[in-house]
Amino acid sequence: MPGHQFPWHTAGISAQALRNDRIIQEIQATGGDTRRIADLFGIGVDAAARYLRVLDPGTGANEDG
Repeated sequence: MPGHQFPWHTAGISAQALRNDRIIQEIQATGGDTRRIADLFGIGVDAAARYLRVLDPGTGANEDG
């Protein structure tokens, strides 16, 4: 059964939650290098900046446009 290959099934956590956690950990490890995060995870720089703002709400808080 394919589900047995994925340990998060028995842990009660979704793959997306694991990905989010991993991105946030990497942001902490890189000191908030959004370009590096974007390249590593295949997301846009804007998306990486949103993850950064989760950790530091003051970062880019005045970005309107």
